[in-house]
Amino acid sequence: MENLWKNNKDGSFTLIRNGNEAGVYNDSNSGKSCTAIITLKNSQYKINRKGFWKTDILLCDEAGKEVLWVKSLNWYGRSYTLTFDNETFTLKIGNNPLSEWSLYKNDILQLTYSLKSLNGKSGLEIREDFDNPVWFHYLLWYLIKPVIVENTGSDDELMLLLVAAAS
Repeated sequence: MENLWKNNKDGSFTLIRNGNEAGVYNDSNSGKSCTAIITLKNSQYKINRKGFWKTDILLCDEAGKEVLWVKSLNWYGRSYTLTFDNETFTLKIGNNPLSEWSLYKNDILQLTYSLKSLNGKSGLEIREDFDNPVWFHYLLWYLIKPVIVENTGSDDELMLLLVAAAS
């Protein structure tokens, strides 16, 4: 599966999967309380942070129905549980050597978004070992985009690197 985020130059980004537009991501850029809007076809979905420490993340459809839920294992942790379609995944943040978000199912890597450096510029490396639901890409983009912007200085300079998925 080939995935790429296209900067639309208006504050939004389009996820392109195998050459086809999957949908558009737009966020408020307001830090930890950030809300993101995802538009797929004619439907909108919202990503919000929840809880006292804003460590839980909820992705809901227009009616407020939960699509996926990410819950921190503790308030200071680097591991989370992700519930999607009655299945549980593990989401981990790490430094390899830069920021990286990885999603596992039964300890098997499913998807990773990593901040990488190429010729002195920051970029994104996407590794997808299995065909994953589009929601996982929007979630990992929501999590890593602020780190990429912090390292590049702005959305306009955002360089996205595409790394082919392992077969």
